[in-house]
Amino acid sequence: MLTSIAFSPDGRYLATLGRHTDSAIRILDTADFSVVKRYQAHDLCGSVIRFSPDGRTLASGSDDESVRLHRFDKTPYFSKGATPSAH
Repeated sequence: MLTSIAFSPDGRYLATLGRHTDSAIRILDTADFSVVKRYQAHDLCGSVIRFSPDGRTLASGSDDESVRLHRFDKTPYFSKGATPSAH
């Protein structure tokens, strides 16, 4: 089940975030909707995903109250995000 979708600012990519057993981010090419990249985003249920205004970064949030940033470039490639610590 999908919990969130987001289009890249240029409309070339669609990011989806799953829930329950599949809290993965999938990046699809909107030309043919093929999966360009699959990335395991969170250990628990994902709840929201958004592209940055420049389209180079994805932010994902989870039901475990973590937020992770994922670098997206032209290849595409993601670097592992960090979970901020509570103060």
